[in-house]
Amino acid sequence: MILKAEIVENVLIVTLGKLYGNDTISDIVKLDKSEKTHNVESIIIDCTNLQGLDSMGPELFLMKSKFKKNGEHRNFVFCGLNKDGEENFNYFAHGCGYESIINLSTLNEALNYVRKK
Repeated sequence: MILKAEIVENVLIVTLGKLYGNDTISDIVKLDKSEKTHNVESIIIDCTNLQGLDSMGPELFLMKSKFKKNGEHRNFVFCGLNKDGEENFNYFAHGCGYESIINLSTLNEALNYVRKK
């Protein structure tokens, strides 16, 4: 599930809960359709609390592919994923034809990364 979705300095920070499952997928689909994703410069998926994956779908990657401004991709990064989580997201991404994710260690690192772009 999504614990929180907040905008900080034109960056949408999406904080995931402990388990990535069907409720997370539903929350992401709803968020993707909301106005929150349309007017920000960057999106950070904070996975600090994430401990496991119950089910996955392409929703984050579809959100990333649609996340453009004036035809150009904007920043869409992950943070706090452990090694297994990062491998699982990349395995899924590559299997669906998407590029590898950008995963930074902490939320502060991710914020600094998107601010430099």
